[in-house]
Amino acid sequence: MWQPHESSLVTFDEDHNLRIFDAEKFKQSQLLHKKSVEFTDKIGQFEDLMKDVMSVLKVKGERIENEKLKAIGLRNRVKGEEEIRRSNVRDYQTLISEKHIELERHAAELESLSKIEQEQKKMIESLSSSEPPESHN
Repeated sequence: MWQPHESSLVTFDEDHNLRIFDAEKFKQSQLLHKKSVEFTDKIGQFEDLMKDVMSVLKVKGERIENEKLKAIGLRNRVKGEEEIRRSNVRDYQTLISEKHIELERHAAELESLSKIEQEQKKMIESLSSSEPPESHN
């Protein structure tokens, strides 16, 4: 026949409710349940907080990435601008050299034409002095 075991005795609590556990074990069980619910709630709050933090970090990360891309673009633009400036300097130096050569050529041409003019003036003068004066009839 079945015999009740000491740990499985049915008892009544102070409110006259039927209990399988003794009153102390029941209180400990309720306390453990209450603490478990509180712990679960705190874990839920922590999870919500972490979701918020991760959301903020994601937004900040996207902003940082966008700023980084802008900075890379500006750096590339500056490098391009530097290259354009160097190219312009080379072009202007070449143009200056060409104009300087053209100036020297024009100066040499002017000197040559001046010599020719002087020679022609001398020739005109020598021809004018050796010819008799013309009479007007």
